[in-house]
Amino acid sequence: RVAQLSTTYGLNGFTADPQWAVNLNDVEWVAGQARAAREAGADIVVLHSQIGEEYTSDPVAEQTEYARAIADTGQIDVLFSAHPHVPQTNELLPGGPGGRGMWVSYSAGNYLSNQSEAQGTVMACIGVFVWVDVTVTAQGQVSVDALHWHPFTVDLDGGHRVLDLAALARGEVPAGTTLSAEEIAYRWQTVTEIMNPQTYSDTVPAPTGP
Repeated sequence: RVAQLSTTYGLNGFTADPQWAVNLNDVEWVAGQARAAREAGADIVVLHSQIGEEYTSDPVAEQTEYARAIADTGQIDVLFSAHPHVPQTNELLPGGPGGRGMWVSYSAGNYLSNQSEAQGTVMACIGVFVWVDVTVTAQGQVSVDALHWHPFTVDLDGGHRVLDLAALARGEVPAGTTLSAEEIAYRWQTVTEIMNPQTYSDTVPAPTGP
């Protein structure tokens, strides 16, 4: 059983009505909700938080400090962050449930987007698909044991199609693609220089159970 919590850094000047409709980034609130979820039967607790600085390829202190505080609660198995609109790296932080650590993806970028390099970076055209491996033992113990990522990019002039960037870099270019070989190489080099190479995967995730 998986519980998912969602929070944000702010509401762009608006007020939630009713107030409980949107949850702000509050470490104590997250920890309390995660404990309640586990008491209700959750085996894994996932947190989605909007936080960070737009169009920056490296996580800012606000992101890393927040992630470390969340990991220190020992209640969250994986943190998926969003808001920068560009891919950012991922890492395994100390803490997490049972002291096994907590994976954090600082930003998956724009997986499907109408944004372009006009935002100041070609990374606005790129997103990463991020997933985790969950292990269930014969004794019923459940844990998140690994995190993976794979890059995709949007061909705006080619009909806003989402394309597998790794496949493009290998020369597997679908008919109708408007991205040049030079542009493909540039996007591939840009994202791979920023992301964690140890968690890259070119294998399509497949379920091992029902």
